[in-house]
Amino acid sequence: MQQPPAPLHRKHSLPKWIIAVNVVMMLPILAAPLVFYASFFIFDNPHNMTLAMLVFFAINSYSLVLAGCAALSIRLYRRTGKAVLALLPHVLSTVVIVLLFA
Repeated sequence: MQQPPAPLHRKHSLPKWIIAVNVVMMLPILAAPLVFYASFFIFDNPHNMTLAMLVFFAINSYSLVLAGCAALSIRLYRRTGKAVLALLPHVLSTVVIVLLFA
């Protein structure tokens, strides 16, 4: 029989550097209330309401993407034990964000 996956909150099985990386990468979530408030201005005078709704949800879902990257990073490290694979979700999300806004 297969054992269930280990919960994400077991800190004793993770090195301190991976916890620090995840905390630093999730710091932008602190700006979520301000981003949510500012994103309401998308609906000021939209030419395309469907596009405005998509942009609104895309902007406000960034905190879910960051939390998902942190969870994936922890799971990858627990399964493989390799630092490169554990950092891969954070690197890819950073590259995508930079390419979208550059």
